[in-house]
Amino acid sequence: MKIPSSNTGGYTKAKQRLSENFLKKLFQKTGDNLEEKSQLQDLWCGRHVKMMDGSSVLMPDTPANQSCYPQHSNQSPGCGFPIAKLVVMFSLVTGAAMGVLIEAFNTSEIVMARQMYYLLSPQDVALADRAFGTYVDLVLVKARLADAVFRCHHSRKIDFQRGKRLSENDYLVTWYKPKTRPRHMSAVEFNCLPNSLIVRQVRFQVAESGFRTKEIIVVTTLLDDKIYTKQKIAQLYRWRWQVEIDIRHVKTTLKMEMLRGKTPDMVRKEIFVYLMAYNLLRAIMWEAANTNNVSKALFLYKHLVNI
Repeated sequence: MKIPSSNTGGYTKAKQRLSENFLKKLFQKTGDNLEEKSQLQDLWCGRHVKMMDGSSVLMPDTPANQSCYPQHSNQSPGCGFPIAKLVVMFSLVTGAAMGVLIEAFNTSEIVMARQMYYLLSPQDVALADRAFGTYVDLVLVKARLADAVFRCHHSRKIDFQRGKRLSENDYLVTWYKPKTRPRHMSAVEFNCLPNSLIVRQVRFQVAESGFRTKEIIVVTTLLDDKIYTKQKIAQLYRWRWQVEIDIRHVKTTLKMEMLRGKTPDMVRKEIFVYLMAYNLLRAIMWEAANTNNVSKALFLYKHLVNI
C-alpha cells in the first residue's frame, strides 16, 4: 500500500471545522447519560449531589491566547503562559463531569459558579467549599428548587447562641439579604432576591490526622434534621474532597495541565474533548462495578471515609 503522507494539515483542518458548541453538548451528554444509570440506592439520601470547584490550565503563548486568556499579572510580558480558569461541576455518585465554564484567569470563581447553577435540577444538592457559603449563593441554589451544602464563608460570624436549636451544634437561623449589591449582579437581579432566608448551621469536629482544620461549620438549606441528620451532613461535606480528586484526574492523570491549542476556540474544544474522554472512562468504571456486583457508590468513594 502507498505510504500515508506525513502532512497533518488535513487532520488539523478537520479539527478546526468541528463545532465548539457540538463538542460541548456531546461532553454534557456523556455526563448526563452516566448520571441516568444511577439507582436510588446509589444516591445520598435519595438525592443527586453535584460538586463544584475551580482550577486553571495553561496553553501555548500565542497572541490570540494572550488576548483572550492573559497570563498572570505578576509575570513580565513574554515570561509566562496564558491561563484559563475553569469551574467544573462533578457528580458525587458517578464522578462524571456535568458541566464546565471557561473564563480568563482574573475572573472570580464565585461569579463563574453562579452562572453554572442553571445545570442544577430540582431536588439536586449542590456541594462546595467555603467560597460558596454566602447568602446570595444559597438563594440562587434554592431558586433552582435544589438545596445547598456549603462550608460557611470565612467573612460571616457565626453565633450558636441564636436561632432554633435542633441539637448540639445544629441550629436553624435566619440570614438577611446583604446591604451591598455584588458588583456582577444588576440592580434588578439584586432586588429580586428575598429579604431573608432560613438556613441550618451545623458544626462538627474533624479528629483524623492529616486534616488542617479541626472544626468545620457547614451551612445548608436542608432543614429537616430527621432526614438529613447532623452526622449525614458532616459525612457529605467530608466527601466534598472527591471533587479535588476528580479535577486531579482530569488535569494530571489525563495530562490536561498544558493544552496545545494555539487559538482560544481550539483551547475550549480541547477542554471539552478531555472532559468527554474522562466521562467515558468513568462510564467504563461504572459498568465494571455493575458487572462484578460491586456497590457502585462504594466503588467510587468508600476509600475516602469510614462510612
